[in-house]
Amino acid sequence: MRKPIVLIKSSQIRQHLSILEAVEVMKETFKDLRAGKSLIPVRYVISVAEDKLNILLRPVVEVVGPEKIREK
Repeated sequence: MRKPIVLIKSSQIRQHLSILEAVEVMKETFKDLRAGKSLIPVRYVISVAEDKLNILLRPVVEVVGPEKIREK
């Protein structure tokens, strides 16, 4: 079953994640990327409303085994 897309405002992120926590998350993210534990797919840009609104989509995947990749 597909999960619905959740839209998160930057103000909501700031309420739940301090800048120090964000820096730590990014450190771990780059470590995983360097170790081959994650991938960064290409970002998709969809222009709508006569180019007045862009939807930016970037799927996140996690490597769960030597040849198994799971989309998050």
